Amino acid sequence: MGSDAAKLLDEVATLRVARERADAFHAVNHAPAFNAADDIYRPGETTLSRAFCWLLDDCGTHGQGGRFRQAFFEHVLRDQREHLLGDWTGAVTRCEVPTICSTGRIDLLFDRLDGFSIVIENKPWAGWQARQLGRYWEDLGRRDRRGIVVALVGGAADASASVKEHWRQHAGNDACPNEIVGVGYHEVVSWLEACAQIARPEKVRSTLFDLAAYCRRTILSEGMPMSQKGDLIDAICDAGGRSIGAALDIEAAMNDVREVMAQRLAFSTAWPENWSINPGIEKGGGYHGIGITPWRGTKLTFALFGKAGCEAWVGILEKDAKDICTEALPEQPWIDPNFRWWRYLDSAEMGEEPDRLWALPFDTLRPRLVSIAEQVMSGLRQA
Repeated sequence: MGSDAAKLLDEVATLRVARERADAFHAVNHAPAFNAADDIYRPGETTLSRAFCWLLDDCGTHGQGGRFRQAFFEHVLRDQREHLLGDWTGAVTRCEVPTICSTGRIDLLFDRLDGFSIVIENKPWAGWQARQLGRYWEDLGRRDRRGIVVALVGGAADASASVKEHWRQHAGNDACPNEIVGVGYHEVVSWLEACAQIARPEKVRSTLFDLAAYCRRTILSEGMPMSQKGDLIDAICDAGGRSIGAALDIEAAMNDVREVMAQRLAFSTAWPENWSINPGIEKGGGYHGIGITPWRGTKLTFALFGKAGCEAWVGILEKDAKDICTEALPEQPWIDPNFRWWRYLDSAEMGEEPDRLWALPFDTLRPRLVSIAEQVMSGLRQA
């Protein structure tokens, strides 16, 4: 099967080059690679919450009434149907709502007129705060309202398990109420794509397709556009059984490929002798990486190979180190502050084009790995 896989990889590489050439040819008139969410406003957690609030508002300027709300129920809350019975006409949606006790802010509050509410905690990247869902659950009681608390979780393989673990850490043996649920961002993206498909105004359709594609790339780490993925799937299926089998073998091997490449990169790099290196086992959120500890209590992680393919993400993963470095190196062009906890180095300084600021290709990173790490660590020493 190895020769079949190699042949398939060659065919896929040829298809990718052909698409890149076609995109470049059509860019001047159609800009097929342009995505407003990706290229201009790059929404973070708060902006995403505002977008969801706008979609759920019957009176939103999208002009679609309750169609987007119904799609939300079908795609995101399909397992909560018993809680959704009732008249949602005139329901009020609000963002960043302070809790009664001023212990936090609710990302999105959806109030029905009969006293039922949906509290939505939008968590595409960040970790849990202490008793976060418990405080929101208690807040519903203080408002004298019935309802459910829904966490939209982007950084966990199993959103429901993440919610239950969060509850267990702060509530001990007390069971998590059935009214507190976790939903993954795959369902959120499916909802956005469904809204784009049913929207009638073209401006709304294109905006929602862009937003869904942005969420797929930055939250779900799925970098390939849906149109490109469709072309690739068609090419594999049209090639017949042996190519399909080779594609499945490649898919099964990819997780190990990422880990082995991270290990090879770590072991082939001439690190300073006093640095502790932890290669290939820094896993989470769809990446493998290299953990670097230059001195006790300080750690830097190079996150490698997201689900988008062989791209090397260069940045600080640890939140404390990120905060220190952001303050210590204000002149450095750290960008994309809403993409998890990472700050990406300016790739233009490393010989890359400005439009690749969000990632460094693996072959570009390889010879610069130590110098990049030393630059970051120098900032941490100054802090």
